[in-house]
Amino acid sequence: MPTEGATALNNLGLLLRELRRFEEAADAQTRAAEAVRTLSDRHREANMLSCLSTTLTALRHSDDAVDTKHSGGRRAPGERRPAQ
Repeated sequence: MPTEGATALNNLGLLLRELRRFEEAADAQTRAAEAVRTLSDRHREANMLSCLSTTLTALRHSDDAVDTKHSGGRRAPGERRPAQ
């Protein structure tokens, strides 16, 4: 997916978040972050992960939001971090 497609998905996620459709927003933003990760665009990926983290916080998935920011988005929302 080209960068423009990932940006469009992220923008869709932002709009859905404003409409309080948080699950759909998180899905769109996750797909956007995954897309830019394949393009090795670290700056855009960081921006999209930050947006996703805000959405997950709005969903009250604060553990997922923290994991997303600190793991570079390598875990999907709802995926638990390994036991330590």
